[in-house]
Amino acid sequence: MTAECIGAGYAPGGQFRMIDYRRDIDDLILDADAFLALRDAIGWEALLRRWLGRGVPRHIMRDPRVYADTHLEQLVAFDGIDERDLFVVIGHDITLFALVSRLYDRMITTVDFLNGVVIDAGGTNGEARFSDGEQTLATTLKLA
Repeated sequence: MTAECIGAGYAPGGQFRMIDYRRDIDDLILDADAFLALRDAIGWEALLRRWLGRGVPRHIMRDPRVYADTHLEQLVAFDGIDERDLFVVIGHDITLFALVSRLYDRMITTVDFLNGVVIDAGGTNGEARFSDGEQTLATTLKLA
């Protein structure tokens, strides 16, 4: 539904197509029972901070840097759009937390509704931007 609202708001004449860029990104949580036990023991925000700090055992959750890098590689290499298309990816908050941590070395555990990272890429360089009520972050990406 979020993707449809964005498409209807930005696409000329309300025409847009929905595609699935996610090809080979494995599940983030590897052991659901251990994950839930840890979340119940320390709380959601503490779990996120521990995970982003690479303190959650790898048998419970994937490494946040590897998870973010996999998403970034898939996003910048996606070939299913035309040059003039607006490519909007809808993801879970936890994916955004990993991307912001990886791109900007900042640990965030909450985001505003419909907030995200904007990536403008072409050729061998790109730029990623994130902004919320407290900070504006930007970084240059090397794509090749």
